[in-house]
Amino acid sequence: MIIRVFLGILIFIAAIFYLTHLNQGTIDLSLLPGKSWPVSVSLLVLSAVVAGAFLMMGLVALRDTKRGIVDMREKARAKKKEKIMELYREGVNHLLSKNRDEALKSFQKILDKDPKHMDALVRMGDVYRYQGNYPEAIRYHNQARALDFGNLSVLFALGKDFRRAGLQAEAVDVYQSVLKIDERNVSAFLKLRELHEQEGAWEKLLELQKDFWNFKKDPKEKERLHYYQLMSATHLDSEQDRDKAVKLYSDLLKTDKSMVAPYVELGKIYKSQGQDKEALKIWNRGFKETGAMVFLELLDKHYLNQEDPASIIKIHKEAVARFPENPAYNFLLGKLYYRLEMIDDAQEILESLVHQGVQFPIMRQILGDLYYKRGRTEDAMEEFKKSVDFKRPIFTPYACGECGHEQSEWMSLCTNCHRPNTLSINLNQTSPKEAMPSGLPAAVSENA
Repeated sequence: MIIRVFLGILIFIAAIFYLTHLNQGTIDLSLLPGKSWPVSVSLLVLSAVVAGAFLMMGLVALRDTKRGIVDMREKARAKKKEKIMELYREGVNHLLSKNRDEALKSFQKILDKDPKHMDALVRMGDVYRYQGNYPEAIRYHNQARALDFGNLSVLFALGKDFRRAGLQAEAVDVYQSVLKIDERNVSAFLKLRELHEQEGAWEKLLELQKDFWNFKKDPKEKERLHYYQLMSATHLDSEQDRDKAVKLYSDLLKTDKSMVAPYVELGKIYKSQGQDKEALKIWNRGFKETGAMVFLELLDKHYLNQEDPASIIKIHKEAVARFPENPAYNFLLGKLYYRLEMIDDAQEILESLVHQGVQFPIMRQILGDLYYKRGRTEDAMEEFKKSVDFKRPIFTPYACGECGHEQSEWMSLCTNCHRPNTLSINLNQTSPKEAMPSGLPAAVSENA
């Protein structure tokens, strides 16, 4: 190669002398102001050619040098990337083996080489969360968030950190950020809904569920929307927020006439304001739509306080005629007669139920008391013996159709599982069902 270059230079010099000999003409070449030098034309031309050639060679050499540097850097980066991937695989394997301390070391080595390695930052945060070190988990996940603010995986990891650390407000902010980025993110809706439920933020839940229902037209989600409407209304101050509560209950009844609670609570509001006529109207409407026995109890109390037993007896008889297959309504009429000291009528109804094979434990106690008042001591004792195993009080208990929990008074929600619209008089149970795990309802219905 060197010999070729040397020969090329000799040939080039010989060509210069040869051409100079043939071309004796000169021109004045000025390189400085006021000064010029005579230069052979052939020498000038050849010199320009040489200069151009050397310039091209220099540019080519510069390009090759640059390529060489870039290649070296790419090889270094590839080697570094390969090493980082090896460390990452090592860290993941440690995690799968539940060797979290070693996993932390592997991920930390990655961050030492590349402090902005997103996956390593996320994994570091996850490991610290597994270990219960929530401040460190939050710190690493916040670093990852700063690198990519719109990364949903990072936001969900950070939200989980806050929830585990008990920082509910911060977790809410994170899931709200997710919804700003992706307004139809179902997971964010569900997490945010869970947080609001834990803090009992019913109005926030109501607004959130309205948005959720707008794009997820699921019957169960509609029932949940009604549930949040109900909870928002029941947690309002009936005195200060009366109009708002009335509107919420009224809106509920427009969308779902089968819910018992809105009728009950709306009637109570009217009655508390001295509007007995409106209260009775809404309770009668509620009984007509649902057949729920709680309305009979409410109407009993009103008419008995008004010393108008005839009206409530009429309502009970209409209920018996409407639900002839359900002995509970006959029992309630007999119980009403018992309270009114109409012993013959009460005894006739209850004995008729006994002959039909109905075995309500409370009915046996009342029948025993009726026999005792009649002086039929032996029959009374027999009835008391039949009911003693049940250990039921005289009042009629309300039982939850979902978890079996019993309570003495009707409420909008079961006090055990917190489901709405599930309480009903359940006289057939000889003992309460074992309570099921509590939780918010996905679907509810009245078990009248």
